[in-house]
Amino acid sequence: MHFSANQRFPSHLYREAMRIRCLTPRNDLPPYCTCGAALGSVHHLLTCPDNHGYTAIHRHNEVIAGMAAIARSHGIVTTIEPTCYPAEDARRPDITFSLASKAVVTDFTVVDPCCASYLKQSTLTQGEAARQAADRKTRKHTDAVSSVGHTFVPIAAEVYGHIDPQLLTLLRAVARELPEYERRHYAQATIHAIARGIQLGNANIVAFAMKRLHARKGLIQ
Repeated sequence: MHFSANQRFPSHLYREAMRIRCLTPRNDLPPYCTCGAALGSVHHLLTCPDNHGYTAIHRHNEVIAGMAAIARSHGIVTTIEPTCYPAEDARRPDITFSLASKAVVTDFTVVDPCCASYLKQSTLTQGEAARQAADRKTRKHTDAVSSVGHTFVPIAAEVYGHIDPQLLTLLRAVARELPEYERRHYAQATIHAIARGIQLGNANIVAFAMKRLHARKGLIQ
């Protein structure tokens, strides 16, 4: 698969992403975060409530923008944060793919399998945190989406890369609208956009958090 220059990681973020992915120890961590939590690794920084500058919201938006751009490049009409679904609390899914047969809707989330609410089950079953998150998205959006005749399929991923298999259901539904010779490329490019968005997002979150921590210690001006 060919990747354009704007899809590649800047070198410093690539190194950061590899450190996170490989759980590489680092010697530049202070003992405590600005929120007061003990810092044995950068893992806490991925979900720290003190994050700003680049947060999990930016990571989420990076993935959604990538998915929509790929679908549009294949001629699929997409709407980000559609407002056509009735919901009392104004909840909105992330993308509607307007297909000739039937519109398919998704909502994307990234969860941390090592947080307290998932840790026990995640150690027993790979992908359990993503599966539970996908189920919550289904309960949240299915009724509103179904009320207008559309189909809802969630996308849930874990912060270290695992993606719930329901993504395949979404990819198949959209790919059926494409010529056969485009289907494989569409699916591969979408999976790449999700994986890239998560890992680039993780690297940015940690990089911004490290700047915050170093600034507090007076290591940078």
